[in-house]
Amino acid sequence: MKYVINLQTPDPARRSASIDYRLEDAPPAARSVVEIWRLRPGLILNVARLAPHNVERDVFDIDQGPVQFGFTVAGHNRCSYANGRLAGQSHELTPGCNSIFHLSKTKGNIDHAPDKDMCVVGVMATPEFLGQYLGDAQSPPPKLLWPTLDGRADSQFAWYGRPHPRKDALVRELLSHPHQGGLERMRLEGLVLQLVGGQLAELAMAERQRPTAAPLLRGDDLERVGLARRILLQRAEDPPSLRQLAREAGLNEKKLKYGFRQVFGTSVFAYLRDHRLETAKGLLESGRMNVSEAAFCVGYASLSHFSRAFKRRFGLNPSDCLQAPPL
Repeated sequence: MKYVINLQTPDPARRSASIDYRLEDAPPAARSVVEIWRLRPGLILNVARLAPHNVERDVFDIDQGPVQFGFTVAGHNRCSYANGRLAGQSHELTPGCNSIFHLSKTKGNIDHAPDKDMCVVGVMATPEFLGQYLGDAQSPPPKLLWPTLDGRADSQFAWYGRPHPRKDALVRELLSHPHQGGLERMRLEGLVLQLVGGQLAELAMAERQRPTAAPLLRGDDLERVGLARRILLQRAEDPPSLRQLAREAGLNEKKLKYGFRQVFGTSVFAYLRDHRLETAKGLLESGRMNVSEAAFCVGYASLSHFSRAFKRRFGLNPSDCLQAPPL
């Protein structure tokens, strides 16, 4: 599947743009549902649900693109950039990951596991739309957005926020809406604006709290961060300490913590926790294990601790996911 995204500005003097968003070579409807909702001029909601299929790579080609807000609900994807300031970089996208990015003049790939369902919620906004809300003394735009809001053609960035139950709850509520009728559309717009506003507020807060000296990561450092992830997942039931993991991956702890958040969008052990819970959810839904067995299998010694973590992550009790075994 190919995503083609561009801003269309019929009157450059007025800087009023619309979003041209198209899918080419999409999989059959039986394997995918891609909904595109044009909520307001300059604001689009996109919900992509893909069933497992044999295509492991999608591509995107963005010219003068909108600002995008992404929320991964299900699936495991890797986004890689082929050109521009992000050339050669990639980011792992797992359930709970959320981001803001502006990929002007950018091509790249989205690789995903073909044996897993995928669900991604995306919001696209033109710089002009965001400019209606940002720029006054009470709501100055985050610095990362300045070049984009100023209309610079070479603006390109990708920022990854922290997973949070509040974001997950908003996304789940958005996905549960029937999207029909005027009142439902109003509620849908309200949820989308809450997501966008929350992401921008978190970005602004992160900029204010950013440490003065972040560790410099070279290409081999990023490879070692990937090695640390593999070690962590291989030993998920009995994980190493942060110090031990850094030593085995050939990094110091500061670079490991900073690099893990840069590449995967979360902390080392938050990533491990989410991996454990996703694995447990799959075991319960398959009917292969009961709640106690799934908790023990993924490394939880306390059933009550597992149940609380599961409820925070998915908004469900583990027993709600049990699949009755086949007769």
